[in-house]
Amino acid sequence: MKSYTFNFDDSEQKEIFINLVKNMEGKLNIKIDTPDITRSSAENKYYFGVVIKMIADETGNIEFDVHSEMKAMFCMDTTRISIEQFEIYCEKIRIWALTFLNLRIPLPREII
Repeated sequence: MKSYTFNFDDSEQKEIFINLVKNMEGKLNIKIDTPDITRSSAENKYYFGVVIKMIADETGNIEFDVHSEMKAMFCMDTTRISIEQFEIYCEKIRIWALTFLNLRIPLPREII
């Protein structure tokens, strides 16, 4: 069994893939994977070191409990979300903190 990898962001590679499939005969097993896009350690440091820590400090709760509550409140499995989904998740938490705790959590790389 042969294995091929194609980058569909490259139009030439996409065309090669299409032609390869057109010219194959018989039964084909095609597996399509997307690359894992996980957040960086800097994003994790921001989340736990700023977002979660500020809420924990404000509420008097421990950070683990705050993290668990935020996941439950916003229905997120934070280990399996894309970078974009993670940014939306953090934004929801920032809005919640401002609304219910009157706590303004800075954006990543924001100097306050």
